[in-house]
Amino acid sequence: MGRAMTGEEYPTDEQGFGKRDRKTDRRRLYAGIVLLLIVVAAEVLIGGRLQNEFLAGLSDNGKNDWATQRYLDPSGSIPVVPKPAGVKRLLYISNSHGLTGGKVSRHLQALLNRLFPGRFEVLDLSTGGVFAPEILERLASGLDAKPDAVILAPAYISFSDRMKLSRQRLSARSFFNGSVFSKLPAAFFLRNWDITLFTDTLAARCIKLFRHRNALRDLWEKPLAGSIRKVFPEKGVLFLEVDEDQNWRFPEGFDHNLFNWLLYSLGRKSHLKDMEAAVRLVKNNHLPLLGLNMPVDWDKDPHERNDKDVARYQETLRKAFSGADLYMDYENTFPKEFSTYDALHPNWFGARLHALDIALRLRQMGVIDSGVSPEEIARAFTESDEALSDGYRKEVDGSYPPITTPPGMRRYDIFEPENARDILRRLASAGPANSKVREMIIQLCLRIRFWEEMPFNYSSQGFTGYDVVFYPALSSEIAKARQRADFFKNALEDFQGKRLAACPVPQIGNNKPEEIRMGSVLDKPVEIRSYTSVEKIRILQYLVPGSERTIAFGLMPPRGSSGCLRNDIFGDGSFALGCLVSDPFVMPPWASGLALKQKWGF
Repeated sequence: MGRAMTGEEYPTDEQGFGKRDRKTDRRRLYAGIVLLLIVVAAEVLIGGRLQNEFLAGLSDNGKNDWATQRYLDPSGSIPVVPKPAGVKRLLYISNSHGLTGGKVSRHLQALLNRLFPGRFEVLDLSTGGVFAPEILERLASGLDAKPDAVILAPAYISFSDRMKLSRQRLSARSFFNGSVFSKLPAAFFLRNWDITLFTDTLAARCIKLFRHRNALRDLWEKPLAGSIRKVFPEKGVLFLEVDEDQNWRFPEGFDHNLFNWLLYSLGRKSHLKDMEAAVRLVKNNHLPLLGLNMPVDWDKDPHERNDKDVARYQETLRKAFSGADLYMDYENTFPKEFSTYDALHPNWFGARLHALDIALRLRQMGVIDSGVSPEEIARAFTESDEALSDGYRKEVDGSYPPITTPPGMRRYDIFEPENARDILRRLASAGPANSKVREMIIQLCLRIRFWEEMPFNYSSQGFTGYDVVFYPALSSEIAKARQRADFFKNALEDFQGKRLAACPVPQIGNNKPEEIRMGSVLDKPVEIRSYTSVEKIRILQYLVPGSERTIAFGLMPPRGSSGCLRNDIFGDGSFALGCLVSDPFVMPPWASGLALKQKWGF
């Protein structure tokens, strides 16, 4: 115990009791100012350099998009295009959900042009991998364009990052963009300032081991977390199950808890505050606001989920949009079949249906002249895109030059004209028996059969307040999708038939097999018959037992060559899937008797 202080030793008021040393305070103040200047300098100098690297890597389309370029340009030097007199400008912001299927905004623009020529302009500031903080920043920048209404369309993934801003796109680092900085609330900087962006970036460039930190962590983290969950199944171990060092790679870059809302609750609360700030910013500028929760097709999602957790997220987002003029939750209501190539993104017809519903909502809000009836909007929508439009026929025309450097993201949207051509060009970039080509054709087969076979019954769904016009338009899109799927399948089969000409489909005729035996593929019985042709080529015929329906033909040349296999993947006699006889045998979905199931779509 220390010695007690006597009255004489304790300072009195006259002696300066409770007073602080002014020199010490000044030193602390100067140190704080210097530290702040260092942080700001790092943000401006290092962050600016990273930002310039990001800009340099933009595609030509991105560079020519004045709206996106204005947001990304730190100097704000690109002028805003003046709004023509008599034109209403709509600001649309979403993540990659708004960019697939030919872009929701483009379909909306085409529909409005048909209804009101020259009277509406849709300004799209959407981008892939955008999260709530950047949605707020893009909104702040877009307000310089003087919009007349705002459409904010986040999806679950907009709140599913590891929450550190450093893990997001570098475009989110536009703090000092003149068109953004003054419009953001002070709380935004407190929530999102993350100087570790620079240290992580520099460390990854300089230290090779640092680049493999996620793989090293996976060696011990997943087994340990799994063991703890077995003992305490109701408890989540946050430091094990929330790995904030994962980068933006979808979907393989995220763990199985991607859609577990509670595990990421702290970071998500921060993001939701940014979304609430975006809603307030729109209303403070006295603009109409349409809020949308974009749907997730949970049946296609490979991650674990808790339905109560999803419901909690929906309610939380509804509260965040409580200040919007109109808020629509598409989850469990929008026809999920139109996100057929993966769980999160609409295909061509799904993006069109989003545009139709947005147009109907804008009419409901008074942004679109109520003199135009819902029936007129639906009629213009239905007539705006033919099943086999000239654009689609032109792209899927039978000439597919190989892609020398294919982009990283592959989509199975066979309905979007440019993407349908991209799929066929990807196939042309590798040999017909290549394993990646084989997997792509199998996935395309699943999607084509999906549109050929699914009943699509929406009669009792009750999705909108415009059921009388929306469901007939939906039925029309289904019919168009089926025609387009059939057209694409024919193009694919013709393309594959030419590539597999060296491995022709044999004509068995009345020839009797030399050998008949039973085999098994995926626990399904297969009958295998063996023949010898005049050219001394051994022919293997694989059949569904008892049905005489041929699954595949294998051709085995003399001298022990591996031979090739023609697999009837579509079940229509096209035998469009080619591989080596030595490769794993593919049981076509039509012959397996298994339920039609599509994988995650990238």
